[in-house]
Amino acid sequence: MSRCPQIPLVLPWILATVIGGSGIGRAQSISEAAREVYQAHQDALAVVTARCLIEFTTEKGSLPDQEQSTQTLGTVIHPRGLVVVCNSALDPSVGMVGQKGRAAGSEEFVTVTKAEASFPEIQINLADGSEYTGTRLQQNLDLDLAFILINPKQVAARKVPLAAVDLSNKIPEGGLSIADPVIGLSRSSSVYRHIPTVLPGYVTAISKRPESTFYITTAGNSQGVPVFDVEGRFVGITVQRIVDGQRTNVLGTLAAGMVKSLADLAKGKAGIK
Repeated sequence: MSRCPQIPLVLPWILATVIGGSGIGRAQSISEAAREVYQAHQDALAVVTARCLIEFTTEKGSLPDQEQSTQTLGTVIHPRGLVVVCNSALDPSVGMVGQKGRAAGSEEFVTVTKAEASFPEIQINLADGSEYTGTRLQQNLDLDLAFILINPKQVAARKVPLAAVDLSNKIPEGGLSIADPVIGLSRSSSVYRHIPTVLPGYVTAISKRPESTFYITTAGNSQGVPVFDVEGRFVGITVQRIVDGQRTNVLGTLAAGMVKSLADLAKGKAGIK
């Protein structure tokens, strides 16, 4: 089962405190920014647990359905319960096309030509301890994002609105440069009861393609991690690079503009503004 990894709180800039007065000031300002981002958005972090049924098709017919469980980090991006996750962390069928397996009752190996996952159960656990059920609204296989909608009746029954990251408060295209400081947020493993964690870091590279921009950062070191700049603006969601439908196990933070565009489509499908 895929789970949100426990990530130690490493402060990459701590050495700045020994290199002079200006270094100390910069380290303190980044620390303060990280604490502000943490306080502002920790309640929007969700642990998403799903039961998946995978249906396989091969060149010689179907294989038995397979049941798996996954657990990953999600971020609430609308008070009415819209949650964004890294699709490949939620959906174990990603990358299964082309794999070989045995047909039922046979020793013959066959090649998977199609693999589709359905989600009979999705549970969303928020940082305040509340739990909800949800459904997957849509996914983008190439950009590795999926959107989940929390049960609207459960959201309506809350006494206080859901905390959510406002995607409109995003960094503009080209607003980050190499070595700029950034701040990621996550949830720890179950050993520490999934408490929210802060992941300060830096932009180490920027990859631009015609349809999207990816930031490679030391803060985005786990699937689903939302990343912010030191002004608290949304930078993007950390995903796995998917190439020709296959997992690469290489992470990058998909830029905020593309995340918001896909989120707007999901909101339209859910009938929320």
